[in-house]
Amino acid sequence: MVLILGATGMFGSRVLRETAARGAPVRALVHSPARAPELQRAAVEVAIGDLDEPSSLAGAFDGVNVVFLVTPVDDRIEIRERNALRAAQQAGVRRVVKLHGAVRHDGDPLDVLHQASIDAIKASGLSWALVSPNSVMETSLLSQAEAIKQAGALFGSAGSGRVGLVAADDVARAGRSSRGGRRYSGDAAFRSLEARRRGPRHGHLSGAHRPGPDEPRGLGGAQP
Repeated sequence: MVLILGATGMFGSRVLRETAARGAPVRALVHSPARAPELQRAAVEVAIGDLDEPSSLAGAFDGVNVVFLVTPVDDRIEIRERNALRAAQQAGVRRVVKLHGAVRHDGDPLDVLHQASIDAIKASGLSWALVSPNSVMETSLLSQAEAIKQAGALFGSAGSGRVGLVAADDVARAGRSSRGGRRYSGDAAFRSLEARRRGPRHGHLSGAHRPGPDEPRGLGGAQP
């Protein structure tokens, strides 16, 4: 049994879909009973629980072999993920797969919380994997879709730096594959993911534009 935390979010919902499509038994943990019907209609087992309330988690983890761990990005990351980790240990879970961003900002409060959670996972005695995309197309590009269509170019504030983008669906495939088995049999840390499908699938973009001295630079008022 695979338990998906964050099962209605951008990544968790995709891992859920990928896992269920391959016939693996899958259970979704949701915070609100209102979200259960949509998952049940997709023939997914649903457990109601709150990562802020450890006593609500025991039933959700019963009989689970692998947990896919993704939680809301706020100041309770470490608390929620430690609660999930303790529930996993108590239930005899074999493996934990955590998703988090690969770009580290040393000293940033959220990064500190993520790293504390990762340290706890590594010290747990469970098998583990980290799935860590650099930047996701759905969040980095969709807000620019109309401008990209009109200009035939991507806009960003990375200067001459290269930013690897990956589709959320590919992150989900990596998460599903990281459950273990022949392909990923040991502990693994995925520090970046390359999009496997390259080329102009949705049109062609070429060239680069360097802003002139009177043109705005960066995004959201950022300056180089």
